[in-house]
Formats: sequence, C-alpha cells, structure tokens
Amino acid sequence: MKKAIQLFFIFIGSLAFSQDHEEIKSTIISNDSIYTQADIPGEYPGGINAFRTAFTKVFNFNPNSKGKVSSVVSFVVSDQGQIEDIVATGENKKMNKEMEKAIKKLSNVLWKPAEINGKPVKFRFRLPISMEFHN
Repeated sequence: MKKAIQLFFIFIGSLAFSQDHEEIKSTIISNDSIYTQADIPGEYPGGINAFRTAFTKVFNFNPNSKGKVSSVVSFVVSDQGQIEDIVATGENKKMNKEMEKAIKKLSNVLWKPAEINGKPVKFRFRLPISMEFHN
C-alpha cells in the first residue's frame, strides 16, 4: 500500500510539471538594433538556394596551395532589404576579401527583410563557407 501511495504522488507530481506554458512574446523593436533571430527570417529573392547560386557565380577564389580553407561572411540585411556591414573572417585573408567582394556584387538585389511582430527589422546573416582544394 505504501508503494501505491508513493507511485500516486510521483504520478501527480509529474503531471504538475508537465503542464504546457504559453510563451508570451514581448519583443521591443528598436530601429537601431540588429537581430540574429526573428519570427520570419529575411530572404533572398528565390530563397537560399538562389542566393547560393548567385554567390557561386560571383565568387572568384583561386588558392595557391591545396587543402581546406574556411571563412565566415556576415552581413546585415536592413529593414529596407539592403545589404550592409559586410565582414568576412577566417584564416585566409585572400578568401575573406573575395567573399566580401562577392557579397558586395550581390548588394544590388533587395532582400525581403526579416520580421519581428510583423515589422521589418535589421537582421545579421552569417554564411560559413568551407572549401577543399586539390592540385
């Protein structure tokens, strides 16, 4: 009987902790803020695959050695859909520079801006790129 009572309280206790809680969104949107998470992320016309295709067409990098190179390019898509603040980081400075050039070449295309609470916001995109070269 003691075990039955213990099991009963364990069962009741687990029900109390398994209640769903409704999350209340209360995001204050600032015109100066740059977000990394949004209700609806920004989008290149045609989607991410169209962006990758366009990036591949304008990216021109020819390393002098073989091996793997990695960089991360980040940029802000403004609340108007324009590309701003392009920065590439990684060990290979030449690749970083070429990645920044490629994104600048694509900056004439307006993105659909990210949205929070139905309002367009500035959003920082990060695009990691790794390539392996064989001579």
